[in-house]
Amino acid sequence: MVDQTNSEHKPTAAQVVNTFVTMMDEARRDQTTSRPSDVDLARAVTAAIKLYAARAEQTEQYPLPLTSEATTTDAIIAITEMMRFTDLNAFDVNMWLSRRQ
Repeated sequence: MVDQTNSEHKPTAAQVVNTFVTMMDEARRDQTTSRPSDVDLARAVTAAIKLYAARAEQTEQYPLPLTSEATTTDAIIAITEMMRFTDLNAFDVNMWLSRRQ
């Protein structure tokens, strides 16, 4: 099978991110806008987290993973659910926090 995609027409990562952010902002503000399914949202968040972790491990740099638009509440909701999903507890997290001191 021949790949018919033209590299000139492939969107850049920045274009994809901008489109995604715009769509999610609209879904958050307007209850009538189509929201992604739980599965699609989990896939998007998982991909972003895996990319962040891979880059951090490869470069040994840990840029801030959130923008100033994220609130403390936003962060703690996501962190808490990720901890539950991965069966992490505060002791486990504290061990990871102390390794970068």
